Formats: sequence, C-alpha cells, structure tokens
Amino acid sequence: MNVPSRISKAVVAVAAGAAASIAGYYESDKLFSASEIVIDITDKDLLPGRTGRDMFIDKFSVDDIERLLQDSQAKFSLEKLGYVKQVVALDLTGLAVDRLRVYDLSVQNNDADGRNNHGLKLQLPCSDNILPYYVDHKSFTNHPLTKDNIKVPTWLPPIIELAVRQTFSLDRSRAMMLAIDLAEGIKCKVGSKQKRSERIESHKRTLNWMQRASLLSMDNLCVEWVVMQKISEKLPSDVKVALPGQQYPGLGLLKPMARLMNKFAKDKDTIVNSPLYFHNAVMYSTMPDCTFLNPEFEGQFRTLKNDLEAYINDREHIGLAVVSRALFFGNVIHRPSGKRVRWEAMEQVIPLSDRAKQELTYNKEYLAIVEANTTKGVFGIDFGSHIEIPISKESGAEKDFPCDDICISEASSSNETADLVALSEIDTRPAT
Repeated sequence: MNVPSRISKAVVAVAAGAAASIAGYYESDKLFSASEIVIDITDKDLLPGRTGRDMFIDKFSVDDIERLLQDSQAKFSLEKLGYVKQVVALDLTGLAVDRLRVYDLSVQNNDADGRNNHGLKLQLPCSDNILPYYVDHKSFTNHPLTKDNIKVPTWLPPIIELAVRQTFSLDRSRAMMLAIDLAEGIKCKVGSKQKRSERIESHKRTLNWMQRASLLSMDNLCVEWVVMQKISEKLPSDVKVALPGQQYPGLGLLKPMARLMNKFAKDKDTIVNSPLYFHNAVMYSTMPDCTFLNPEFEGQFRTLKNDLEAYINDREHIGLAVVSRALFFGNVIHRPSGKRVRWEAMEQVIPLSDRAKQELTYNKEYLAIVEANTTKGVFGIDFGSHIEIPISKESGAEKDFPCDDICISEASSSNETADLVALSEIDTRPAT
C-alpha cells in the first residue's frame, strides 16, 4: 500500500494496530486464520475527510443531484437571481449526517486590491441576528466531492446547504420525552384547570398513542437544517424583513426546495424536521399534511399560530419576522396566566406514504388529541413598554399600531425571566 507523504504515519500505525488486534482476537478463538483477513485501503481512503462513500444518503451522486436541481426548477430559479455558475459539493464525512452544498463560482470576493470586478459581489454576513442556534457551517469538509474535482474557494459561503440523516428514533425524540414527562407528572402545564388525576390521564392518552406510533417502524429522512441565502445581498436591518437566524436574505425557493426534498425522500414514509424558530415551523406547516409528532404540541402550535395570525398577516407593520423574534425573546404573552412564552424545537413530520398519512396525521386518535388541546384567544404580544396589544381583529389595534414603536427585546428583569416558559408548558385545552 502506497501512502501519500502528506498522510500521517500515525494514521497508518493505528490502522495496522487495529488489524493486528482483530487478527489476534479471532486467532485466539480459532475462528479462522489471520491470513484470511483482507483490509482493502486505497490512497484516497487515507486522505482527510474521506469515508469511502460517494453517494448522498447512499443514493444520489453529484450528477444525480445536478439533474434533480434542474428538474425541481431550483437551478433555473437560482440562475434568474444571477447565480449562473453553480457547483454541487458533498460532505459525506459525518458518522450519521450527510451534507450537500450548492456554491456559485460567479460570485466574486471584494478583493483588497480594489479591482473593479463586474457581476455578483460577496457581501458580509450579519453576525448579530439572534444566532445562538446557528449551526457552524465552517465545519464543512476541506475535501468535498464535486464534479471533476472542481475546487471551491475557502472564502465562498454556499447559497444552499442541506444536512440530513436517515436515522430517527421516535422513542428518543423530544416529542416522546415531553409525553413521558407530562404523563408521569414530572412536568405540569401552566393554566391547567383540571384535577391532577384527570390531567395525568389525558397525558397518558397522548403517551399511549405515541408509543403505538413508535412501533410502526417508519422509514424516515430527517432534516437537520436547510440554509438558502443570497450571499450577494446584505441582510436588511428592518426587523420586519430579517428573520431570526438569517445571515443573508433568503432565496425564496421554498417550493423548489420542497420538490427537491421529496425526490431525496422517494420511497421514504416521512420527512422529519425540528424547526429551531417559529417562522420555520410556520413555513413547514404550509406543506401538505405537515404536523407535529406530539399531538398535544400540535394543538398548542395551532392555538399559537391562529392567535398570532393577524400579526403575521399584517406585513406592512409587523409580519412573521417580528412575531418569530417576539417568541424568541419571550415577548409573546399567555394572557390567562401572564406568563411569557418562548419557542422551542420539537419534531415536525411530513407524511409521504399512504401508510404514514393514515397512521399519523389522519389517525382519529391523533386528531382527537389535537382538537382537545386547541383553543383560541389566549396569546398576545407585548410590543415594548410592557403594553400588550390586543389580538382581536375587531379591535383594529393591529391597524392603529405604529410600526416605529415596535420594540422586541430580550427579557431583562428577574421577574420577566422567572415568568418565561416554553410553549409546551402552556395548557391550551378549551375552557369547560
């Protein structure tokens, strides 16, 4: 075996030591001779960032993905935005997560020498737009798989990034942990009017349904994150436009990306994701049959979304970006209790197969639990000065509210912090 000079001898020594240990173990048990063990390692396998795989989720080559980008209209849509030199790059070095990036080599760096280049220019990313959940995209491999080994400049960020894995366990999900904690009385929802025994019984109903669902052995594609960004434009400073977590403006490719995801998930039962922000959940919820795996949480989400819908639809003064920011900072108010509510990540599922639709989102027991946890008129938003603006459309408050007065900021006082609860901790069952 010829080893490239840039490969550390320590790596080879470890491999050789492992082979010797394996051989010694099997020889001691007289299972077979060490001479029967063949370790097939090529020079490429020893390069940093190589796993021996060359297919995204073990199905799609770079050429396949390029065709899918074209079929889904994503390539055409990107070209209309000026991204005309697209390159697909794959990072298959993760133990469970595969990552796909689309770069555009026509984007030029703002060179220090001041050259007067024409075309799209790379803009600086926004670095302070609520990024505690932002994934470190710099961890992408230095040796991605590209067509014809095209090299991508290290300074160039992607216009699209998708990270997925093919393993998902409902038993170890946040949705299941929430159901267990409520059914066992470890957690108690704010604003519940039921007796403890009645409350526990209703939570056990949810847990029983989820445990039955976990036995279905669905084949899932789990989305870790999706990034779509115009790297040639600066993120606007207007809070009504900039969605929390963004570093650049979005590409507006939700429909083409959904078509692409469906291609990747062909023959799968579901697509699973965990939206880190409220606006992510709202966008995903527009896809057919999309719902949260925990039916109680789906009821809470529907209540929240419906109560804040007037704010979301008032794009001139407020809009989805402001509402999502309000949920991040705890400016959404649960009126019956006075508690401030924050968003939390929870598994959302898009059923694809008929079996998944019938067993999950169309399941009568699931729908009954959702309905039992859906109400209206319990959430509002505090827009600064600790004055809650009524959500009622009849009040006309959303029309009269001046946009210059919008103030969404992090809770600062100890009282505000103490009153901050997650959405899953709010009881949204209709009053009886």
